[in-house]
Amino acid sequence: MSALDYLSSRILTHYRAIKEEFAPPRMMILYPTYACNGRCGYCEYKEDIGTYTMPWEMLEEVIRDAAAFGVESVELCGGGEPTMHPDFLLLCQLIVNSGMKLGVLTNGWGLAHTEDVAPFLAANASYVRVSLDAASHSTYKKVKGIDTFSIITEAIRWLTAMKADSCKISAKFLLTPDNYTEVVSMARLARGLGLDSAQFKEVRSTQGLSHQQHEIAKGLLELARSEVQGIRIIGDLSHPTMKEKCRLCKLHTIVDADGSVYLCCYFRHRKDSHCIGNVYEGPLPYIWGGLRHREAMENIVPEECNLFDCRFVEYHRIVDELIWKGAGQFEFL
Repeated sequence: MSALDYLSSRILTHYRAIKEEFAPPRMMILYPTYACNGRCGYCEYKEDIGTYTMPWEMLEEVIRDAAAFGVESVELCGGGEPTMHPDFLLLCQLIVNSGMKLGVLTNGWGLAHTEDVAPFLAANASYVRVSLDAASHSTYKKVKGIDTFSIITEAIRWLTAMKADSCKISAKFLLTPDNYTEVVSMARLARGLGLDSAQFKEVRSTQGLSHQQHEIAKGLLELARSEVQGIRIIGDLSHPTMKEKCRLCKLHTIVDADGSVYLCCYFRHRKDSHCIGNVYEGPLPYIWGGLRHREAMENIVPEECNLFDCRFVEYHRIVDELIWKGAGQFEFL
């Protein structure tokens, strides 16, 4: 992959923040709720489903603090299904009205079940990424544990038909032993739904692909790229590894539904070492760059990071080559 490839090169726009010790995070990832209608077999949050939902008063405080601190964008995801928060649309409106960009990761529930959600996101969100994980009704039911494939795909068609040019709509396909043979069909489905892109990743857990399945999926993904034109296909199923402690997680922050603030979204199995504070104890600017934050970054274990499909691994390669080693010569125009 070229160091200047699309999306990966976006890290270069963080040039000044990368060189600073602790600039305000540009992006905040927010889990508003652990409510979820899905029953995905690979879900790492199964034990937490239904446990936490952040009340509106705290959501409002978090968003206002983030905007005042200089955060430029908020991604709503989970954990649970963000559109199932009772104040989801109000939260989206607050984010946009606060001057921040909005992104949403969803299984599509709110698009199909709440009348005003899709029109608002189509007009105001920077991106909406829908977790589909299948190209057929039967596979969707097997992987997601629910029988809503037709409802969700129709809701996506509705969303893409009304979206503003500034809003990018995509699908995410997480590959498991139950769905990996549908890669080409998934790409065709995404194109047929009018999506801007389709993202492919592999489940990295006991639910993951065998070596043989992995190789078959890689071949099908290359076939999809050659056969399915008119849509951007993202992902190559490679497993790059981090060889040093992550120094780029300071560019964003994540706030969980219980108020906990973590180094990154891959905190699920290392909550104690990755937690840097809680918004119930103090605002984000109070937490950011504090002693607990510095200790958490110092205690990062790269081998643990390599258990996940973390985009910061590739970001590190690009930043090391072009910024830390100076090959990009960004001091000049």
